[in-house]
Amino acid sequence: MKLTDTIKTKNGRFVVVDTCYTLDHGLETMVFTSDEQGNVTSWTDLDAETYSTPEEAEEGHRQMIEKWKEMEIDGKERI
Repeated sequence: MKLTDTIKTKNGRFVVVDTCYTLDHGLETMVFTSDEQGNVTSWTDLDAETYSTPEEAEEGHRQMIEKWKEMEIDGKERI
């Protein structure tokens, strides 16, 4: 499983919401700052969630997208 979306935040900055299977955490969604094209500008994670099933991961990915559409980031990789 691999889901990746670039999201414009409430204050016009961009983040990548990435969901995939990782060896250390299993199914996981992480959020990173990015440019408009989805190129990650900092690998410091802004948010993360783990899941037990692919269905939970897909739903969690959608929820993370909606959450970050309403978030504001200050350009210093902090919420």
